[in-house]
Amino acid sequence: MNALIAVVQRHVQPHWPAIKKWLILLMIAVVAVIVVRQARTIAWRDVHSALSSYQADTLLQGGLLGIAAYTLYASFDLIGIRYVGAHVAVPRTMAIAFVAYAINQSFGALLGTVGMRLRLYGKLGLSPMVISKLAALAVVTNWLGYLLVAGTMLTFQMIHLPDSWRVNRHALQLLGIAMLMLVVVYLAMCCFSRTRAITIRHESLALPHAKLAMMQALVSTPHWFAIAAILYLLLQGRVSYTMVLGTFMLTSISAVITRVPAGLGVIEAIFIAVLGGVMPGPQVLAALLAFRGIFYIGALLLAGMVYVALESSGARVVANDA
Repeated sequence: MNALIAVVQRHVQPHWPAIKKWLILLMIAVVAVIVVRQARTIAWRDVHSALSSYQADTLLQGGLLGIAAYTLYASFDLIGIRYVGAHVAVPRTMAIAFVAYAINQSFGALLGTVGMRLRLYGKLGLSPMVISKLAALAVVTNWLGYLLVAGTMLTFQMIHLPDSWRVNRHALQLLGIAMLMLVVVYLAMCCFSRTRAITIRHESLALPHAKLAMMQALVSTPHWFAIAAILYLLLQGRVSYTMVLGTFMLTSISAVITRVPAGLGVIEAIFIAVLGGVMPGPQVLAALLAFRGIFYIGALLLAGMVYVALESSGARVVANDA
């Protein structure tokens, strides 16, 4: 398995910067075209009307699902704390992870995933090296769940794109199989690899042991389900949950590739394009705006208060730099 990784690094890594640059430019161009086309067709009065029609209990349920999604994400750091061998109280660990994730969603990984963890775990006595390992494991955990969910949906052709996109379904199926194979390879390495480390760009990363790797898969998968459930609720059951989940999988990777903060415009453009033939665009956009209010703005406001509370605390811990 390590030999396979070495082969991929030798042939792909030298060309990856150029490949990555062209992928980003292509994705930005595609999204820009979709945004312009969809913006011209939206009746904004209908969007306002659809937003006004939401009942308080619907928004409350969406908020509860948002809490579930953030709680699941926060548990990633519980795995990370065990991985790095540090000792931090569970409530504080989850509070720090929540702040990092909420800020990451709106302002990007540099400030959220990395910056907030460095600041808040650093106050507790953890070294930058330990914190970087913890943050890296959270990222791996998050995308492990993505690969599982998206890979399964693509493999079994559960994601249906508009015919006008002219995307080869068999190619998507092969992509799904490749995603699932990546998960299998990762879990197999964690369970059976003798070296207990992989090297990426000359940096050696220790593999978590089998139990932690399985925990990564178990908590990251429902995290993605919970986020999609918020959108399904706000779309009021007018499209299937499977379609909502599949579309959200597509928007998530698109937002990462384009590097647009909070996926602003990317999520809306793709959702309207995919669901436009099933329900009116203004209703889709209204659901997405409500989603942003719950999952982004609401979480960010709460994270601000939690951050102030964490900063005001002077608690410290003794951490192992293993």
